[in-house]
Amino acid sequence: MSSAAPLAPPPGTPYSLTRNTQYLNVEGVKADLAAGVDPNALDTTKDWVVSRPIREAVYRWQHPAAKEIVKLLLKAGADPNLPNPPPRGRSQGTFKTLSVQDAVYEPELMRLLLLDPDTKFKVDPSIQLLLYDDRAAHVPGPPRWPTAHYPLREYVSRVWSPPVNSLNSPYYDKIRDEILAMVDKAIHNRAVGVKKALNQTSLPPDVLRIVAEMDSGHIPKPKRSDLVADEPVRGAYGPKPKPGGPGGRRRRRTTNGKKRARKTRKSRK
Repeated sequence: MSSAAPLAPPPGTPYSLTRNTQYLNVEGVKADLAAGVDPNALDTTKDWVVSRPIREAVYRWQHPAAKEIVKLLLKAGADPNLPNPPPRGRSQGTFKTLSVQDAVYEPELMRLLLLDPDTKFKVDPSIQLLLYDDRAAHVPGPPRWPTAHYPLREYVSRVWSPPVNSLNSPYYDKIRDEILAMVDKAIHNRAVGVKKALNQTSLPPDVLRIVAEMDSGHIPKPKRSDLVADEPVRGAYGPKPKPGGPGGRRRRRTTNGKKRARKTRKSRK
């Protein structure tokens, strides 16, 4: 059963969509989306900025109303790849994580973000996520992994790595393998999509493998400068300039230049 916000916000605004999402008001979210509110809009009416609606709904996934709201937002065009703005004002404690960073703990939610056909903007399988080992502060010894950005596949593997000497290792392994299979499927679907976009009937297996490795983050994507040809295209820089500068007029020789020219002629004789 969904709960309504304590104060009814102005309907059909980003503020209304954000508040209805936070308070799990399904009917309010439906009304806002029907009124044309952008599902990716941010509420900027206060002196702080909250998370995007999709992230607020994903964070509350355990509630049945939140599951329905996530589906509504994704179907309306919410993009889970968009970052949250940096916190300001009184929101220094605002979560800065992406939607998928909360979703990696729920296989059903990951399937919705990665593979569901009703999801307009699926999670990019090559997205880089910041992983911070918060256990390093109170657990003796070095951290289990360095704080850094990891591709989605490696991020899931590290998050679902079982603790040392844990009796729940089979459970961790099962969930990790289930989510990794979804990520691999998403990488494959994206490679097939690239193949169709190139409008070719067949591509060499090596090309598809390289695309898949780029999406998974195992090899870096080429930079724009790497895609530019080394040799300039004919005519790209205009006609060849005439000798002596614009118009072809040569500069007048100085006195020293004339003397050097006479010496050169004498030496040749």
